[in-house]
Amino acid sequence: MTLEKLNYRKFILPIVVGLIIWLLSPFKPAGVSLVAWHMFAIFVATIIGCITQPLPIGAVAIIGFTITVLTGTVKMDTAIVVLVIAVSG
Repeated sequence: MTLEKLNYRKFILPIVVGLIIWLLSPFKPAGVSLVAWHMFAIFVATIIGCITQPLPIGAVAIIGFTITVLTGTVKMDTAIVVLVIAVSG
């Protein structure tokens, strides 16, 4: 896949939906923590990205993982441990 063949419009839906859910945090259910709500927003955006496939599914998953760490939703140490466990089976 080259940059010329990328359909950039496929990136719009996951980003918009993820941002809308993220920004709706003042209206989240009372029993859901802010971190859980942010994780939910990233999860939904990642799933929509897997469906629309702006990139291969593995790349979309890595982007979701990276956003989770960069936003501080999950600490880097925890994310790496979980990733190692998931990859090792």
